[in-house]
Amino acid sequence: MGYQLVFWQQQGDAASALDTYHALMNDAATEGLRPLPLTSILTELADEFRGWNSEPTSDGSSPVFWEDDDGMTVVELSWSDVHVVAELRPAGFWSGEVANRIIDVLEKFECPLFDPQTNERFDTWVDC
Repeated sequence: MGYQLVFWQQQGDAASALDTYHALMNDAATEGLRPLPLTSILTELADEFRGWNSEPTSDGSSPVFWEDDDGMTVVELSWSDVHVVAELRPAGFWSGEVANRIIDVLEKFECPLFDPQTNERFDTWVDC
C-alpha cells in the first residue's frame, strides 16, 4: 500500500470530503462533483512526468505508472471522469518533491488535494 493523493472538484454543498472519498474509492454515486478536463490533466501530468509506462485510457480503466530515476518513488495514477488518484510507493520512502509536482499540476485545474491518510482537504483557496 502506498500514500494516496486524491483530487476532485465539487460544487456547493457536496458530501463531506471523507464521505466523497469513500464513495469514489467504491465506485459509488457521488453528488455535487464536477466533470474534470481529463485530457488536459493527463497531458500536463505526462509532460511533468516523462516516461509513463503506458498511454492513459480515457476511462481510467488501466492505471499508468511512473518511476523516478533512482527507483525510490513509483506513482500509480488512476482516474474517473470526476476524480484523479495518485498513489505514491513505497509507503514512507517516496519523495515529497514528487508529491508536490502532482499537487501543482492538479492545482492548475482547481482540483484541491484530499489526503485520506489525515482526512484533510486542502480547498480553502477554491471558490466552490
